Amino acid sequence: GIEPKTSNTRGSDFRAARLTDGDWDTYWATEDTVTTGSVEFRFDTVTPVNRLLLQEYIPLGQRVAKFGVEYLDTLAQWRPVDTQDTMTTIGYKRIIRFETAQARALRVRFTESRGPLCINNIEAYLAPVLMVEPSIRRNAEGTVFIDAAPGAEIRYTTDGTVPTSRSALFREPFPMPRKGTVKAIAVDPTLGKVSPAASRTFDIPTAAFSVVKPAGEKALTAFDGNPSTAWYLLLSKSRELEFDLGDTYTVTGLTYAPDANRWGMGPVSKYRIFVDGREAASGEFSNIKANPIEQVVTFAEPIRGSRIAFVVDATADDAASASFAEITVLTK
Repeated sequence: GIEPKTSNTRGSDFRAARLTDGDWDTYWATEDTVTTGSVEFRFDTVTPVNRLLLQEYIPLGQRVAKFGVEYLDTLAQWRPVDTQDTMTTIGYKRIIRFETAQARALRVRFTESRGPLCINNIEAYLAPVLMVEPSIRRNAEGTVFIDAAPGAEIRYTTDGTVPTSRSALFREPFPMPRKGTVKAIAVDPTLGKVSPAASRTFDIPTAAFSVVKPAGEKALTAFDGNPSTAWYLLLSKSRELEFDLGDTYTVTGLTYAPDANRWGMGPVSKYRIFVDGREAASGEFSNIKANPIEQVVTFAEPIRGSRIAFVVDATADDAASASFAEITVLTK
């Protein structure tokens, strides 16, 4: 391995090489009066790193109270690593996580300590980004949001094709005020690993929707594109959520999601759906109590209209209210 360079050493038994010899009982130490210092690791080539493991020789007590981590960039400038982690105590073991840095060298600066420094191990490495498929959602106004694991790049398409690491880079939420499909992958920018593709098909945005019944209800959280917010229909007051689409469409079906939060209740189990007063569908969501996920209702035949009425005939838990986390309308 690379022998680090240290600012001070207690003598050959405590030299810098003790930091990387893999032996827990050996350590680098500074002289008695020296309570600050630095350790520098030079790499043969520019090396991507995003983790730093530090260990104090804990039999002699926890001493470090403040430190910093820097890297030498490709322009030979020292820069602090980009991290959310606090750099105070170390103790038996600390792992500092930071944005992947293209480093020619790494430097740890110990700036405050209760006594001479006694550090027995320092390791730098590159941890892969967690390759989980991104989550895609769209709000009522038709703005698309995509989220992925920290450190991952998001690549996406809106033309139905499967995204690759050369597809458009998602930098900020973008407008999609019409029907379409968004597909997205997470990419580890350093290792090039790619997650499975996520896909969401969006129909007409819900910003123009307005509630007709129950009168005086806005029910906006049922149409906000966010499944973690829910609106409740008090069944003693009304068993019907009727809403106007703001325009006339050829409606082919709708989706319904109940409140799936931990304390959520009132998933609709039996329903009837009307378009402009004509019954378009009726049925039962049989397993919705155990599995409160989005349900898709496809009409036997498309119906042209501008008003949808969703009638609740029963909830799966006999709750006094029916929950609506999200409703979207499917059109031709």
